[in-house]
Amino acid sequence: MLEQIDLAVAEGLAPDRFLSIHTQTITDPALRQAIVDRGAWIEFDDVGQGDDAPTLGLVLDSLEAGQAGRLLLSHDAGWFDPALPGGGTPRPFTDLTGSFLPALRAAGVDADVVDDLCVRNPFRAFAR
Repeated sequence: MLEQIDLAVAEGLAPDRFLSIHTQTITDPALRQAIVDRGAWIEFDDVGQGDDAPTLGLVLDSLEAGQAGRLLLSHDAGWFDPALPGGGTPRPFTDLTGSFLPALRAAGVDADVVDDLCVRNPFRAFAR
């Protein structure tokens, strides 16, 4: 991952344009910190894909590590399955707002940090 960031930067990409997607699969907190230290974004994009407790723990750990300013959240998976008639049963993308954010608030994350994660960070990452 770090080599990818370094390569992108060497080719002229600003490090804050690099998004490390599926970061919930990176189990080493030091590697997640190194990604943030490089100026890139970490994204936990499996909200609503099953038990959100592990991702909630990762987000809380990241906030504790001071990574709130480089953290993105996402559902990142649709309901469509080409193997099923009509693609399967549509599933709403409501887990982030319906259950995950309330769980963050219940864990003590204040509203300003939630706004960072859901409003300011996505704007900073994508609005250019």
